[in-house]
Amino acid sequence: MRLFFAVFFEKKVLEALADNQERIKNYGIKGRFVRKNKLHLTLKFLGEVEENKLDQIKQSIDSKKIKSFELTLSNLGVFPPKGRPRIVWQGLEGEREEDTKEVFKLKETIENGMEKLGFEREKRKFKPHITLVRDPKNITREGLDDVKVKRVNTKVNSFSLMSSELTKKGPIYDEVCRYELRDWIKGGKIFAWVIGRVR
Repeated sequence: MRLFFAVFFEKKVLEALADNQERIKNYGIKGRFVRKNKLHLTLKFLGEVEENKLDQIKQSIDSKKIKSFELTLSNLGVFPPKGRPRIVWQGLEGEREEDTKEVFKLKETIENGMEKLGFEREKRKFKPHITLVRDPKNITREGLDDVKVKRVNTKVNSFSLMSSELTKKGPIYDEVCRYELRDWIKGGKIFAWVIGRVR
């Protein structure tokens, strides 16, 4: 099974992101736009994992170390930073300095936990972002700077371990395990359940 850790967002954030996708389209940019219900912040992609390792992975993250934090949608950007853009994304910033510290602390906590289980650490610098468009066409970095985007903020109280099933119609996501952050549920209790599929 393919696994990844991610933050999924409340309705107001998803609606703002979908509106920003429309604004990108209105500038003549084409590509594969990510469906609204699949927009998320990836914290770590694990790839294909044997199912017998799932319990170890679920129990390896101590969420009570991390406080809930506030994030705000920021500027648009592309990956890679040089050469032909392959992804258009919208950045995320901490509402305050302490919020920025907590989101990076969460990333580091996940990296440390997964490294102990034999997963390779991410070598690239962590840039919190949400992918909006894949394989964009008719795009210039200068033109992207002209797109006026909505910027809303949200409080992050949890993150999830997700599975991803690849299909001809795109990936299908299932929540495997949800982790509530420290000051949201006393003691950082782990909730584990499977919810409806995200198609």
